[in-house]
Amino acid sequence: MGNVMVIPARRQVGNTARQDTKPKLRVAAYCRVSTDSDEQATSYEAQVSHYTEYIQKNPEWEFAGIFAEM
Repeated sequence: MGNVMVIPARRQVGNTARQDTKPKLRVAAYCRVSTDSDEQATSYEAQVSHYTEYIQKNPEWEFAGIFAEM
């Protein structure tokens, strides 16, 4: 067998800022109500507001939306 030549990898030149950061986890909330009453509609709005804010406050998460069932 002949000689084996190893060429070491070089760091990529250019914009590498994204490569050094951990990708954000896409997070969605599931909100639902069990009846058609006005009280439940208020509960639904409160759920959407709470989880939207909760997800958006986490810097490691990307808000992907709300999945809703009414």
